[in-house]
Amino acid sequence: MTSAIAGAGFPVTALLRQQTERQAQQAEQQAQALEQQAAAKRREARAAQQQARELDSEATESANRANLLQQNLAAADRLTESQQQRTERLNSALDRTAASESAPQDDAEQQTDSETPSNPTSTVSVSGNNAATPFSLIARPLAPSSGLNINVQV
Repeated sequence: MTSAIAGAGFPVTALLRQQTERQAQQAEQQAQALEQQAAAKRREARAAQQQARELDSEATESANRANLLQQNLAAADRLTESQQQRTERLNSALDRTAASESAPQDDAEQQTDSETPSNPTSTVSVSGNNAATPFSLIARPLAPSSGLNINVQV
């Protein structure tokens, strides 16, 4: 009986050897598959890191662009406010000029009317020389820091 087991041991060992070789091949194939998966994951990770760097760069550019646009808006607001102030000063000066010119003109018209009531075609002439004075006040040079120049020509 022992001889039968001993004689039969050779085929058992061969079968165990074949089974072990198959398991080794399967383990090697599984290891290769896992290595390929790991390599694919590393490639995906590198691609994701590259994409993250690109997105960070785009975000930085967008933030810089937004900051610049905010600065431009603030400058535009300051310019608009400055223009409104200058327009108000110009309108005020024009109103004062019109008021100062109309008062003497009204007096001159009243004197002319009282002197020549019988002449219905009498006219009052107003010279343009007195209009230059208010515009010289308005068109004075601006402060160098204002950044806005207005040229008024008569």
